[in-house]
Amino acid sequence: MIDLNTEFGQRVARRLAEERIGWLTTVDATGTPQPRPVWFLWQEDILLIYSRPGTRKLEHIARNPRVSFNLDGDGLGGDIVVLTGVAAINDSAPPADQML
Repeated sequence: MIDLNTEFGQRVARRLAEERIGWLTTVDATGTPQPRPVWFLWQEDILLIYSRPGTRKLEHIARNPRVSFNLDGDGLGGDIVVLTGVAAINDSAPPADQML
């Protein structure tokens, strides 16, 4: 949950609403974190990420749904956003071209 009562929470919510590229980190079968840039859409406290079928990130999520998601900082170590959560594969989501 993002605390919108704080300046930081408001900044996080604004960045999630405005930015489109972030870093999704899944964990492979050996327990090694696997970060990758992804396109995303933030809607009502849900981070929606599309993927082609059969990708490694989907394999990782099926095996271990615990993930993290990061937005780049300001280049000086500030304004970093890190979310952690549980990913779910949703085969019934509308196609990406119908979301914007």
